[in-house]
Amino acid sequence: HGDDADKAAVVRCMAEGIATGAVRPLPATVYADHQLEQAFRYMATAGGVCRWREAGVAVLVSQADATGAGGARALLREAAALGPVGGVFNLAAVLRDAFLENLTAADFEAVAKAKVDGTQALDAATRELAPQLDYFVAFSSVSCGRGNPGQSNYGYANSAMERVVERRQADGLPGLAVQWGAIGDVGLLENNVDGKTTVVAGTEPQSIASCMQTLDTVLALGYPVVASTVLPDKCRALGTPKQDAVKSVANILGIRDLSSISKIVSFAELGMDSLMCAEIKQTLECGYNLVLSAQEIRNLTFTMLLELTGGEECSAATPAVSVFIK
Repeated sequence: HGDDADKAAVVRCMAEGIATGAVRPLPATVYADHQLEQAFRYMATAGGVCRWREAGVAVLVSQADATGAGGARALLREAAALGPVGGVFNLAAVLRDAFLENLTAADFEAVAKAKVDGTQALDAATRELAPQLDYFVAFSSVSCGRGNPGQSNYGYANSAMERVVERRQADGLPGLAVQWGAIGDVGLLENNVDGKTTVVAGTEPQSIASCMQTLDTVLALGYPVVASTVLPDKCRALGTPKQDAVKSVANILGIRDLSSISKIVSFAELGMDSLMCAEIKQTLECGYNLVLSAQEIRNLTFTMLLELTGGEECSAATPAVSVFIK
């Protein structure tokens, strides 16, 4: 009976608290079942936002859709409520990778929405609401300048985005597009593969610290489009070439533990698809000066790869960041 009385008292207190407003539900963001990507992105940013706020930084997480004119203006008005808007940075990216014959119009539209529509909407909104802007920066990719297997739509979207930036500069407004190579530490590459050892579009991952230093440099150059990449050395600082080549290919194939597979089984038998084959081909050519046909790569085994890459000397070197003016 005592427990029942306690429960009744708790229920009564809760009811009174809700009625008076003393008890309120925790803030919640609800996503529909077709918004899984947005939900995971929201959860991924929550930790960083909390750390910023703990450091005394005023952070506003906006739900405005900046890919449309109304959403872009709403976003700027929300930001202006915190203080003068000095810069706009579009880091948005959506990937729908596939070879060209397998890409659909929807794949192009999904990728272009974040890159092209968002940049155009922010361009128009800042001209109206933030004419005093110091920086207008869009993050592009070397897949636009160099090309990358399976990313025709991504390269197209980045290229169109760069034209918006060039038009801004022609109109006397700030504008910069940075074609980044592979980015290590955080982001799409780090979340999907081992970003520390993967070569993408002929570039090694660039650390976030290096990216920030490079950004300081390119913001002062005054050019509309630049590229920042870490070009891979033929030999890397860690280990020998044969160890690095095997590790790189294993990462592309999604193999975390090499001891779990047979070294004499061909890459095709290990589940390599055409997209993986193209990336392995590019990795071996750019990183190890090893030119093989697609059929040769399909028949390749890790034992054969060790033999092909095991006869060269390697000198340790720190990859250098290269900045190119477009």
